[in-house]
Amino acid sequence: MLSIDEEVVLVYSENIATMILNRPNKGNSLTPAMVEIFLDYLPKIADDTSIRALVITGSGEDFCTGLDISDDIWSPAESITQRLKWFSDKGSQLIEMLNSFPKAVIARINGPAIGAGVGLILASDIRLSVEEAYFSFSEPKIGFMPRLVPISAVNQVSKHRFSDYVLTGRHVSADEAAESFLNGVTETLDELDTKTKEYISLLVIPNPAAVANTKMLIDMIARGGDKDYQSCLNLIVQDVNSKIVRLNEKDTESVKSFNDAKSRPDCSHG
Repeated sequence: MLSIDEEVVLVYSENIATMILNRPNKGNSLTPAMVEIFLDYLPKIADDTSIRALVITGSGEDFCTGLDISDDIWSPAESITQRLKWFSDKGSQLIEMLNSFPKAVIARINGPAIGAGVGLILASDIRLSVEEAYFSFSEPKIGFMPRLVPISAVNQVSKHRFSDYVLTGRHVSADEAAESFLNGVTETLDELDTKTKEYISLLVIPNPAAVANTKMLIDMIARGGDKDYQSCLNLIVQDVNSKIVRLNEKDTESVKSFNDAKSRPDCSHG
């Protein structure tokens, strides 16, 4: 375990990096320092060839309850507008960095996610939640626009559902969210850990470049980039062909193992 800061904890274990939001007494709400830590460490994790996937989770009872714009961590001279602008600028960098992250990102949702917390989830590839969690975009209720929302969020969720969530700010249950943007819901935290490990076992594959290229293609389609589809696909095919040519004995065994369906855990909903 490596503690980056008392507000963020980074854990390395078996080719997996886990970043833990660690402000349980503040609902794991994001501070400027926490955002800067993510911006600093995400590129390092991306470049670490020993790491195959990233898990983001929270400590205590909450996943992440939004942005902290309180006077406790800001200078009184900085207005609410200035604080929100900082989060808009830096937060958008964080969301884009997660969207383009070359490895699989799993959101292990241990509790409620509000505002920016939902943004982190929508920027993740796999979203697994405990049943008691709920999700809410609360900003419009207090007169602000949502600050940390991936560009592709509307396409992910569907326009009518996203409009419902954002305009009302209501609490969306995990069961309801499973119909639109979650990959799985569990009754207990122990089951959540089991489900997370099951997905990790599927995501740790022998060719990390394939993950990066596939994510690039998915993101491009989600953003509506039909014009660049063929060029993107050509790049991916070229990369796959080069990897096939260079397959060594170990890679061949990995491919055989991958094709053995009996060895794969069941990651169906529930």
